[in-house]
Amino acid sequence: EQFVEKEKKYVWTSKKSDMEGQHLRLWMTDCDAILTRFVEQGETFCENEKLTESEIKAWGYNPKMFDKEEV
Repeated sequence: EQFVEKEKKYVWTSKKSDMEGQHLRLWMTDCDAILTRFVEQGETFCENEKLTESEIKAWGYNPKMFDKEEV
């Protein structure tokens, strides 16, 4: 039998903040598109914000620009 390791999911939050101290966070829409939204530092996350590195790369985002939190 072959075992395929599932890719880990993370919550991706931008390393930089805006002037109000908010950070961009990636999330998946119901239409399987990845968008951004502003969040406060330490804000909790929802199920739509759990994404793999492959998913965000497929939408053209650079993982190096984000902090990732394992979930």
